[in-house]
Amino acid sequence: MSEIRMHVSFSQIKDQEKFLKSVQVLINTIKKSPGCISTGLFKELGGNSFAIIETWESEAACDKDTNSDHVAGFLKEMGGLGYCGGQEIFRFLTLMLFCVSYMYFMLELYELQSLL
Repeated sequence: MSEIRMHVSFSQIKDQEKFLKSVQVLINTIKKSPGCISTGLFKELGGNSFAIIETWESEAACDKDTNSDHVAGFLKEMGGLGYCGGQEIFRFLTLMLFCVSYMYFMLELYELQSLL
């Protein structure tokens, strides 16, 4: 079974300080959830949107966390208190992982060999 990657974006954040405090608590909780491989908070380059990107062992583990009290509470707090005006949730099935650093290593190794 392939991993599931979930991307949740947040835009129109009215109180960035409160958002960041609340999202840190959420991410620390998600990290401990069964089936969570990784999770992190990302900020749009040159913009004001944020994204939580998670990788899960299975769709079932992702679903269980998405329907949990800590996620529901966070979303209610962000929307209900006007901290965040918009959010989108996308799910992706991992088809292929690509390691950029490995590619650069192989390219450098090839260049080094071609110089010898």
